[in-house]
Parts: sequence; C-alpha cells; structure tokens
Amino acid sequence: MTAVAWAVLGATGRLGRALQAALPAGVVVHGLARQPPPLSAPVSAAPHSFVAGHRRDVGRLRAVLDGCDAVLDLCGMDGDDAAALVEAWTGCERPPRRLVLASSLAERRPARWSEHPSGHAALEHEPPPEDDYGQGKRALRAGCVAGLPVDVQICSLLLPQLLAVDDDDSRQRAYLEAALTEGVLRLPGGGTQRPCVVAVETAAAALVALALGAAPDRGGVFQIAPLQQPPQRSLARALLDGAGLEAVDIVEGAWAGPGRMPHAGGEERVDGAPLRGLLPVLPWPDLLALQGAHGRRLAATLGPIDGAIRHR
Repeated sequence: MTAVAWAVLGATGRLGRALQAALPAGVVVHGLARQPPPLSAPVSAAPHSFVAGHRRDVGRLRAVLDGCDAVLDLCGMDGDDAAALVEAWTGCERPPRRLVLASSLAERRPARWSEHPSGHAALEHEPPPEDDYGQGKRALRAGCVAGLPVDVQICSLLLPQLLAVDDDDSRQRAYLEAALTEGVLRLPGGGTQRPCVVAVETAAAALVALALGAAPDRGGVFQIAPLQQPPQRSLARALLDGAGLEAVDIVEGAWAGPGRMPHAGGEERVDGAPLRGLLPVLPWPDLLALQGAHGRRLAATLGPIDGAIRHR
C-alpha cells in the first residue's frame, strides 16, 4: 500500500514537534523549516524527509509539496507567503489536494476578543481594522483560497496560547527567571481572567484530523478552545509550584515590567464550538498539571533556587 505523504511547513517548531508525535500510522512527513531537525526527531530519518530552507523559496517549497496528499502550514504569515505557496503548488507535477493553515488568534481585532455576537461567522465578514492587526494571516488564507485550484480543500485552525512541556525557550522561562531574582510574578489585569490556553498535543490532534479530511468546506475557519479553562492566577501558581517556588508572590494588575505573564486579553471567550462539533473527540490534558510539569522542567535548567528568592 502506498504511504500517505504530508508536507509540513515549520516541521521543527514547537507545534511541528507535537505533530510528529501525533502522526497516524502510515503517514510520511516531507518537512520544511529553516532549522534542521535533531537526529532524534522522527523526520530526520527515512521514510521521512526534510528540506532546510525558507518558506518563500519556491524551488525548495515545490520539492517538499510535490507528491504529497496534504500540506500543513504551521508558519505562514502574510500574502507574500501565500503567493510563494501558490506558485510552488501550481508548479507541482503531482500537487496536493488539501491544505491546513495554522495561525494564532491574532486574526481578530483586539476589540473583538471580548465578544463576537455573530459567533464563528464573524471572522469571515469582519472589516479589516485600521491598523491591519492580524491581517497578514487573513491575507495568507485569502490568497490561498483565491490562488489554488477549486478542487483543493482548504481550512484554517486559529490557535490560542499553546502550552508545551518540552519547550525550553518558552516565555514561562523568563517569568521564572524574574521570580527568582525579584520574588514576584506579575499578571496583567486580574488573576480571575481566563486566557485561552490549550496543550500543544490538543492542537496537533486537531491538525491531524483536519489533514485527514475532517473539514470538507473550502475556506472554513475553526478555533480551538477547551470547555474548561483555569484562571490566570491558577496557571501562574501551577508554574511556580512546579518549579519549587511556592513562596513567590503573585501580583495582579502589572501591565509592564519583567516577568509579566502575557495573553490576558480580557475574557477571551473563544468560540471553539464549531471545532468541537466537527471533532468531538480531542485530547484535553489537565492544563494545571501540564503547567506544573513545565515549571519542573524549566527549573532544572535554571540552576539551584535555594536562597535565591527575595520578597517584597
């Protein structure tokens, strides 16, 4: 039986690594990224293949796309990226038939993060904001929908803040470093706010399902959000406790300064119902447990912590 081939753009990033771990049996990855994968990565060995290069390098991009069944674009940003993808795609001898675009929730204007009365459909009909906030991602999707053949299935997955235990370069590292030196971790706004956070494994599972053809509507946009979301103070405390910094103070309402937890965004009432309706079975790990595990991992890279905390 012929193996199913997926082209993965951004194959070695945080989401790309999680996707590698979630691959169904029989799927072969043709990866593209600026940094080569470590020798321990699945895509570094046969039957998988990897090309090092920029996503706007049409020649390298075409070499990765040609002969694949689906393309998972984990790093697309703007209309120029769309133009390169379309040029590479239409020049393939055996072009793919499905495209899944993954991007952040910055598709929307900040004013729409608190409420969106039209629900999921508002994303498609909302006029561009004056400052073009997040519109590069919209330009990417629009360019692909307009430029690719009509028989290509295209969908987008808008991602909230992703939590990855194995991400040594995550922003949480800076928070712990500040907590070690100052004895304080700062939250923007109030700790009761519920920023939309999902485990990177959940996002990878959704991408796998979409790449397998779960979304038949061309140009469809989906958002990923759990039914239950801990408040920001709980997420911050789990990070500190996991790192062994139970005595560190948490300060609310600190909008600036080092060690500030990001992505408050008010009450981020992300509309994840369409995705849950399409994919009712997704893994939803306990975020507090994952945050604690991430804190333990990061603490191991920060050196000894005894006596390093100063209280205010």
